[in-house]
Amino acid sequence: MTLEIISDTHSKHEFLTLKGADVLIHCGDFCTRGHREEIMDFLEWFSAQEHEHKILIAGNHDLWLEEMSQQEGIKEDFRAFIYRTYQVIYLNDDSVSIRNLNFYGSPYSVTFYDWAFMESEEKLYERYKKIP
Repeated sequence: MTLEIISDTHSKHEFLTLKGADVLIHCGDFCTRGHREEIMDFLEWFSAQEHEHKILIAGNHDLWLEEMSQQEGIKEDFRAFIYRTYQVIYLNDDSVSIRNLNFYGSPYSVTFYDWAFMESEEKLYERYKKIP
């Protein structure tokens, strides 16, 4: 299985030349300011890529996804919506297995100004201890 891994495209995804692989993984910051429209534009582009599997993990610039993930009962519905609509696997502190290879994704990182998915080092330690 081959992987193509990208990150920090900041709404410039359409300028990328992808090589092609079995799995395409975006490790966050696909937006500049994280507005809903930016995210939907990215999802349209990402889902159109020819990779068999596409995995998406949010980053600190992907603000609207943080807002969606913090609303009670929305996280799982939103993940299912992204998969149903775009055939994209969205990981938010969870994992997926593809051909017996496990992928875990978490958008959280150490606090840096007022961006998305920020936590203290202590909270991150507790969160990361739960990674299987």
